[in-house]
Amino acid sequence: MMLSAVLFSGTGLLLVLLALPLLRRRVRPNGMYGLRTRATFADDRVWYEANARSARDLLVLGLVTIAVAWLLPLVPGVTEDVHALGLAAGLVIGALVLAAVGVRRAESLLRALQESEEDAPGP
Repeated sequence: MMLSAVLFSGTGLLLVLLALPLLRRRVRPNGMYGLRTRATFADDRVWYEANARSARDLLVLGLVTIAVAWLLPLVPGVTEDVHALGLAAGLVIGALVLAAVGVRRAESLLRALQESEEDAPGP
């Protein structure tokens, strides 16, 4: 189980490292890295806010992955296969949930921004 613990810890660490620049709002809008949706590309403010919030979630997923990678083997009866499949399933489900939440969050941010601009008094 040590090999899968090391591999999944590395994956968790990678998620943490990918989250940090986004969390610090250091990644400009681009087509390769970050939460890339219609809403995030529509306005830079939405890009930075949605990516910072999604990065926080990604950071948590990475840290939870690392913790589970080392704690799950302590559960009696957990085999190498169960360990690896459980962590893989957790990562896939976690990534899908984070993506869905991120898209909805970005759309909500864009909608709120557009509504506040409509309500603002004109020049």
